[in-house]
Amino acid sequence: MAQAVVVAMACMGIYSIFLTVRGLIRLYQERELRMLICVAAFFLLAPILFLLAVDYGDGIWTIWLALPTLLLGICWICTGFFLESFLRRQQKLKLDGRKREIPKAPPHNRRNNLLLLLLSLGIWIFGAFVGIKDATIETCALCICLFLFARAVGALWKYRGF
Repeated sequence: MAQAVVVAMACMGIYSIFLTVRGLIRLYQERELRMLICVAAFFLLAPILFLLAVDYGDGIWTIWLALPTLLLGICWICTGFFLESFLRRQQKLKLDGRKREIPKAPPHNRRNNLLLLLLSLGIWIFGAFVGIKDATIETCALCICLFLFARAVGALWKYRGF
């Protein structure tokens, strides 16, 4: 059973890499340079961060290191699928004759979301390096950290400007 899961993940990863490379080429052809740079940077840096986390966590795996490493690996594997979905949506808008509409960001949007990211990072650093003794409080802090991170990244993506 475990071998089937490994083979399925390998196939999914290979197909995602194919979709990512094809998507990067399409982004270049459509002159979406900001999106191209963001996706290429994540696609190239995420495996390095993943390997550093796996190497660092060799003997001291905690939930604070394991969960972000797992989420980073899953996000990297799914990069191609996310990019393909984005490009198909953009192509459908072009075929329908509509322009892409990026909503206007509310005042102080970038500042507020960067503060949420910093707060999330601060909670993560505290939990990972200082430690929280009570398991219930630790789980709650990890959930708050992940929520703040997801909220900030989602809001920054919504008003991305590209």
